[in-house]
Amino acid sequence: MSFRDSFFGGCEGEGERGERGRRGKRGHHGERGERGPRGHTGPTGPDGPTGPTGPDGPTGPTGPTGSTGAIGPTGPLPADFGGLLKFCGVVAPSPDPAVSEVSFLADWGVGRGADAVLQSVSPAYPFAVQRVVRNLAVRILTGVAGSPGGTLVFELLRNGNVVFTVTWTVGDLVGNIPLVIGTETFFPGDRMDLRVTATGITSFADVSATVGVE
Repeated sequence: MSFRDSFFGGCEGEGERGERGRRGKRGHHGERGERGPRGHTGPTGPDGPTGPTGPDGPTGPTGPTGSTGAIGPTGPLPADFGGLLKFCGVVAPSPDPAVSEVSFLADWGVGRGADAVLQSVSPAYPFAVQRVVRNLAVRILTGVAGSPGGTLVFELLRNGNVVFTVTWTVGDLVGNIPLVIGTETFFPGDRMDLRVTATGITSFADVSATVGVE
């Protein structure tokens, strides 16, 4: 007899399977336990790549004006700048070779003869702006009488000091005296005179002169 026959009583044929019993209800969840303590913060990770540059912000307000800088040096004058200072007048004679007579020339003559001589007061022309004075040219306008060796000494003065000088001697040709070459700077307030000293000259002398200015 097989195990099946002995277990089921040796019945021939199989009986029908009974119905499955119903599942019982699920039991309730138990209460959640208390949260455990927070763990330690881990180490900081490496920096990520730099993001793109954002757009420029608006321009800020204009700052205050700075202080004025120092004045720079005066630049060169243009090539066409310049002119002439003109003088003319009458030189007083000095018949005695041992005695000299001083006269001054004006920027515009005051006549001819003795009444036109400037001796007591020099013009002393003051400079309003800085200028460079260049060269001195003198002309004897009329014949001049005098003893041998008599002279007319022309001196351009700055504040009473000689800067240019040229001499005409009795027997020299009447007309232009050789040009004096040079440059001198006159500053604002400096004074200019053209002084003529006669020695051994027996007649009044009519003369003129110019200096370049730039």
